[in-house]
Amino acid sequence: MKTEQHSFTMIELLTVVAIIAVLAGIAVGVTNLVLNKSAEAKTEATIKALEIALNMYKDKFGHYLAVSIIPKALTIEDSSILDDTAEAKDKFKVSLWQFLDQKLINSATIANGSTRYFKDGWDRPLLYRSPGHYNKTTFDLGSVGPDGKIGDGGTPISIPADITSSINTDYNANFGKGDDIVNFIHNAD
Repeated sequence: MKTEQHSFTMIELLTVVAIIAVLAGIAVGVTNLVLNKSAEAKTEATIKALEIALNMYKDKFGHYLAVSIIPKALTIEDSSILDDTAEAKDKFKVSLWQFLDQKLINSATIANGSTRYFKDGWDRPLLYRSPGHYNKTTFDLGSVGPDGKIGDGGTPISIPADITSSINTDYNANFGKGDDIVNFIHNAD
């Protein structure tokens, strides 16, 4: 008695491989979308929390933190003010730290020596200007978004590696366009 041996044809094998490749591509795309949406939500929450802290700072001291280099990373003064010394406690009383939740400080800042930068969901510095270009009586605050560039796809400008050494005093009119996440509505000037 002869037994029949069944095997898969090349077309069947290629079809299965193609289906697996399509499903893997969909899974990777969905994963990237979810990660970007998560980073976007984290950035929006950080911006809202910082808006509240900056407004509390203004209510107490009568002004917002001033910035002379535009756009500039929003930084916290010398982080040694968190030390347990009398000098540190005096500095703490006039700093933005006192208005921030410890959880936000831990999760939304990047240390660079004794300076801490507020970061977005993609671990890039948030940009800050006071008085704002769009929020003229308060401040502009935002992230360059997932592409890591200021502005829309047409004219993006990369953020310098060491943003605090940027001597650009002209406001970048592209900030807030494209995928940037900001606390203002970008209207044509």
